[in-house]
Amino acid sequence: MINEIYDIFSKIYTEAENGDNLLIDNYTLSPGDYVEFTLEDTADSIEILNVDKNTDQSQDDYKKFAKMDYVSGLISMNKPLDPKKIIHSNSMYTFYVKKENLDKFKGKLSNEVIDGYYSILKNPKTKYKRPKSKELYLKFEEKYGKPNVELIDKIQNWIKKYIMQISEKIDLNKTYLKLFYDTDFDNYKKESERYIIPNIYNNTDYNIKIKNKVYGLPDFNMGLNSKKPYLENKTRKSRLPLLVDSEKISMEKKLFDYLMNYASEGKNYVYAARNNIDTVKMNDSKESNFKGYFFRLNKGKEVEIIDYDSITNYEYKLKRCIKLKPILKNGFGKDFKLIKRNLGNIGELKTTVSEVFFNKYLIKNFFTDSQNIKLNNSKVKEALLKYRYGFYTWFYKGEEVLVKGFWNKMTLKLLCNSINQKNINRAINQFNLRHAVLDYFNNRNEGDKMANTIKNIRKSVDEKINIKKDIDYKVEINSEEEYYFCIGQLLQYFYSLNNSGNKNYSFINPILTASEDKVIKEKLRRLFVKYNYAIMPSIKFRNMYYMILGYEPENEVDKDLIIAGFLCPNLIYKKSEKNNYEGEN
Repeated sequence: MINEIYDIFSKIYTEAENGDNLLIDNYTLSPGDYVEFTLEDTADSIEILNVDKNTDQSQDDYKKFAKMDYVSGLISMNKPLDPKKIIHSNSMYTFYVKKENLDKFKGKLSNEVIDGYYSILKNPKTKYKRPKSKELYLKFEEKYGKPNVELIDKIQNWIKKYIMQISEKIDLNKTYLKLFYDTDFDNYKKESERYIIPNIYNNTDYNIKIKNKVYGLPDFNMGLNSKKPYLENKTRKSRLPLLVDSEKISMEKKLFDYLMNYASEGKNYVYAARNNIDTVKMNDSKESNFKGYFFRLNKGKEVEIIDYDSITNYEYKLKRCIKLKPILKNGFGKDFKLIKRNLGNIGELKTTVSEVFFNKYLIKNFFTDSQNIKLNNSKVKEALLKYRYGFYTWFYKGEEVLVKGFWNKMTLKLLCNSINQKNINRAINQFNLRHAVLDYFNNRNEGDKMANTIKNIRKSVDEKINIKKDIDYKVEINSEEEYYFCIGQLLQYFYSLNNSGNKNYSFINPILTASEDKVIKEKLRRLFVKYNYAIMPSIKFRNMYYMILGYEPENEVDKDLIIAGFLCPNLIYKKSEKNNYEGEN
């Protein structure tokens, strides 16, 4: 997994004019206060840059601090220079502390902590007790020299003198105060390596030497200790999951720094292929076809690769345009908005599915913990949790097979839920999108056919239920589509007769779940008995109920036509020029 993206990144890095710019140019500062100082400065003469999510990242001061901050952080909180873990920087030129620790009464920063931090910086050998760690450090010291103790003393005294005075000028919240000594950037890089080289491995006890090269277990996206024996490879002579040489591990750190930059920007989806690495935010979509490697990142204390896949054929444009046509179009009230769109790509489809079926909650909650999804409708939330992974694989990896398998079942369930919630306007748009995507999966274009079918059924039923004297035996159903549409119309009519203060649409569920026609007719009979006191002597009602009772279907229950009949304007209430009531004939 790591090797594939490593090879791509290392090639991009080495071919760039300045590979480090790939890391620094996109580096995001964490919220807090940033200060550059000299030994001649005082707490009153320094300038403080306050950084938050709205800070302009193009300003020179931001870029300057980003460059220094990139090389000055800890690899992890498990590898601090400060034994007390109060100071979180990695070199003599930097001093990072959480501002809440500067509080005079509650803060944990003290002269003792400061002295302990700089004591390690003056003599790093005292930190590295393990022989292999000490050996790595001594090789660095042999090449680059010992720390500048005189300068460290001066910086230490400056910090102790002014740090609490600076704290009085800032808000002591949970963000950082970061202090940077004014010196050449090459000095920052050298002192950063003094810290990184002995600490870059997960544990130097695992290191082995092969032909004068050191191999060890990297500390990126990997944990291995006595509490995690299941990560060991029990079937090999070396039980380590992998071994990486010292040259490669430095590039691997740059790779994870590179990925952390994108994760900090909310670009959690990574597409890597050949000479290119592209990243996408969860609200967006990759807008070009792709073959290569896919990674999903998570930003915690460090960047984590939590999903990996090899993509063979991601296509941004759909194989054929999904035409969202108004099969049903008559909603209720002035706020009804009929959705009519041509969905030509993954992004448009993702937005529409999230809007119509998940109340716009799908896009931002592909991996949100259940308790953090503030969705009041329990049925919609249940469907989101159950089916979101399938949508994720389609919308970001181009694999539609899972959604194709559950689309019919899921959309029918959510459509019925909208009806039960009395949200007919939403149900109409769900019905239309449901059939548009079913047509897409079945490689057909029957949106117009369905719309025309319903139109013709309504016209035919309307004519039949208005016949007063059936001399030619025309008051009868000619197709199963017409039969189930009439059932939906009759259910809507019964619902209109319910005068209770807490009525809902759940009474149609037993009919939608019925597998036999005799069950449906029995349910209709019970509804007739229940509401017959309110039924006016209507020709239209009499003819429609008669047609239903006189027809015997042969195939499975067509739930969509029942729902279509229920959602369409009711023909029994349709105004006609002639009076509909038998009592006046």
